[in-house]
Amino acid sequence: MRKCNVCGRRFRLLAKNRYEVVRRPVGLNCLTQGTVYYNAFDCPHCGCQNIVGVLEKVNVRDIEDEALLQESEDKE
Repeated sequence: MRKCNVCGRRFRLLAKNRYEVVRRPVGLNCLTQGTVYYNAFDCPHCGCQNIVGVLEKVNVRDIEDEALLQESEDKE
């Protein structure tokens, strides 16, 4: 159960109602900040979006770069 941040009524968090929210930085912030992903649910009573938590997404490019760096260190 979760209490809505707007209307204060309680509602159940069902997996079928969960969705992802994406926040992308704008302007000069895009140079220093990455995209942030959140889990969110809509309140069935008032319809407002309730963000539950931050998702930790792994960037595949970072993993590939790390693997290449490790390979080059192993060769030396």
